[in-house]
Amino acid sequence: MRSAFQIVEKWCNEHQLSVNPKKTELILFTNKRKLPKLQLPKLFNTELTLSTQVKYLGITLDSKLNWGIHIEDKIKKACITFYQCKRLVGKKWGLNPKITLWLYTSVIRPSITYGSVVWWPRTQLSTIKSKLQSLQRLASVAATGCMRTTPSAALEFLLNLRPLHLVIQEEARAAALRLRTNGLWKQNTVTTHSRILQDTLKDIPILDAPMDRTPCHYVFDRDYNIQLTEEPKDSSGVNEVRIYTDGSKTSQGTGAGVFSNDLNIKISTTLDKLNTIFQAECIGITKAAQAVAARDVRDINIKIVSDSASVLQALQNNTITSVLILECHNALQSIAGKNRVTLQWIKGHSNSLGNDAADELAKRGSATKVYGPEPLLPIPSAQIKTWLRAKTEEIHLSEWTSSESPPTHDWCQKNCECGRSRSNEPPAGNQGSVVARQTKPLCNIFVLQNTSTHAEIICVVCKLYFIYFCVKFHPYRFSRSGVIE
Repeated sequence: MRSAFQIVEKWCNEHQLSVNPKKTELILFTNKRKLPKLQLPKLFNTELTLSTQVKYLGITLDSKLNWGIHIEDKIKKACITFYQCKRLVGKKWGLNPKITLWLYTSVIRPSITYGSVVWWPRTQLSTIKSKLQSLQRLASVAATGCMRTTPSAALEFLLNLRPLHLVIQEEARAAALRLRTNGLWKQNTVTTHSRILQDTLKDIPILDAPMDRTPCHYVFDRDYNIQLTEEPKDSSGVNEVRIYTDGSKTSQGTGAGVFSNDLNIKISTTLDKLNTIFQAECIGITKAAQAVAARDVRDINIKIVSDSASVLQALQNNTITSVLILECHNALQSIAGKNRVTLQWIKGHSNSLGNDAADELAKRGSATKVYGPEPLLPIPSAQIKTWLRAKTEEIHLSEWTSSESPPTHDWCQKNCECGRSRSNEPPAGNQGSVVARQTKPLCNIFVLQNTSTHAEIICVVCKLYFIYFCVKFHPYRFSRSGVIE
């Protein structure tokens, strides 16, 4: 370490710079409670002090690397942020539930999950789960304006909020997959956090396939043009050829089509069900460029016409992180050196004969059965997020089903004839569900229906019963807490 400090001092002297030793923190990572007397190194003849915790890139590192201080600090800051936002919300006034939940899920929750790939094992402790649930409860109560005694798990299920510790683990899985794809993940058996990738691949084996992601490439020497405004006339000019591309996705599969009367190109490519329409459109442009290169076309104005503005915008961007977009860019660059290439956007289903022909070829490809191992193309990031979220929801449902009944259920079963129990089915007679899964989040169209024993809240859009208020339980609640509504 002393030699490293000497290199720093030498470099600073050569460039006439200096480092403040008082702002330099030194930490020793160890599980020992009592440290022996250590001879601390010096920087510019100033002895450094030993700290118990340091902050690096927004992550608080403590000497034992148990991440407790980091999580508590993040929760504290998140609570302060939410209480500042809560001033805008009341039970009968202020922001609507949709905006309140958006503030939580888009502003506050990402600050908690930041860097979770290294500290996610801490979320398996019951004490940390309780603290995280308390934070999420603040958002749930602010969004619903519910009674103080409403169970937190029921609020999460009602608002379609996954438990915060499961969200953190989901973000850790996604980060591990990204790092592996970029070649930055090192698997070992010493650290606990590195097993997240093994567990994810064990639960979802298809994630072991290549991802449609690559280290960021910067593009500043694009030799082809991109036109995102529609042409007034869809026809070939002098010394110009037009190539139409399109993509199609159905329940049977995905396909891409390429059509050109000028170059006699008719290509129908079959993809699998996992591929997105974005990937199909990208493959269509790539196939068109490869067809031009195979015919050795030179000194011609080439217009590749596509109705996918998203793919053209991705190619127009100066940064590329998709494998398929990078391949498409390289294919276009190879023909742009010999021709004048323009990517032209066209409105879909605009009675263009060329675009309709490409669409027909794409539909033919999507209807063709795939032979061979799947996936044929790298898995899109959107599909990976869908699988990870489905896994999180599966764990959430399992925890919800296996959890103990809230006190309200126990009291009703002992003191009321309604026989209230937990179920996802609509009520039949006096049997009712406590909470049913919301299929349309925050539709905010509820109707209160009174019965002989209960007040039922039902969504007139989803036709699902959400919460039941037992009229016999209200006096009991009031006698214990003084709260009725």
